[in-house]
Amino acid sequence: MIMSNHRYVFSEESVSSIAAFKEAVSKNNHHSKLAGKWNHILPQNEELLKRIEVNKKDFVINLEESNQSTIVSTVSIKPIINESNTSNVEYHLNILMQQLKHLDLIPDQTFTEIQSNLTNNQMEELFQLLSRSVHIEDIHKLGKSVAKCVNANDLCVLYSNIIFVKLSEEQSDKITEVLLLLLESYPVIINVQLSKYLVNLKEECPRALQENLKYLKASHKQALLREFIQNCSKLEVAHFPLCELLINEQLDQGAVKKFVNMLTKSSMEYNGDKNFGKLLLQVIVKVGNIVKYFEDDFRSIIKNHRSPWKVKLTKTFENAINSFDSVNETMHF
Repeated sequence: MIMSNHRYVFSEESVSSIAAFKEAVSKNNHHSKLAGKWNHILPQNEELLKRIEVNKKDFVINLEESNQSTIVSTVSIKPIINESNTSNVEYHLNILMQQLKHLDLIPDQTFTEIQSNLTNNQMEELFQLLSRSVHIEDIHKLGKSVAKCVNANDLCVLYSNIIFVKLSEEQSDKITEVLLLLLESYPVIINVQLSKYLVNLKEECPRALQENLKYLKASHKQALLREFIQNCSKLEVAHFPLCELLINEQLDQGAVKKFVNMLTKSSMEYNGDKNFGKLLLQVIVKVGNIVKYFEDDFRSIIKNHRSPWKVKLTKTFENAINSFDSVNETMHF
């Protein structure tokens, strides 16, 4: 059978992969018989030659052969052994930056090598340097890679420091997507780290942060608020809109009790603050009949409150109590 000699024009997105493949064919004696044929099918234009030079410096391409015919079954890209004079941190930073540039996702092997070759302090330094070098697309790609990686707890903690800053800087679907992926893969780590980040906010809660957190699932909001309540010793002004955003009907009675205690301790300090009054209103509305179990606490807080929300707070609270009593009476019949 005579094979067609047509040459194909590949898309820009394919150039890097083709260059890597051709370089591998030319360097592996096992495939030397195919080199001429592939060179004809994939001609080495100037762009490909440039890409091949990049691949020579940065990656090693491993090829496997099929039992029936010689084909590319897997293409795994891994960093070569560090034989330069650069530090381990700089070396792994260069590898990550190259892979973020050329790959859709960072291979698990790269993360394994980082955790094996670097100390905790070095990994922290690596991610600090990385945070100064990456843009939103890289952060998105890196986050998706960490989320899919198994046993990357330390890296997840370090990456979270990058994404939390971005959460506060801009509202972005890409950042929100990564946060949700991480919450699915590493829920405990992300909840603990994010709650600590929120607790440390003092004077102002960035609008972008509020917008990004709106997209969390109710179960995620519940878990995050519970962790926040556990870590927060004192409510700050910046916490009001966050708590208002996170409070939901699924919060259990134990968590509500701790939260009401926090509100009570802060009630005199913020008795004229309209944002505190707005938060109180949302708590009463969201927790529903549970309000009855903390009736004395809420009556004391509302009595001393002085913001424009006082009238609505009083009415909403009394309606909640009356509703609970009506339901209770009906059940006795």
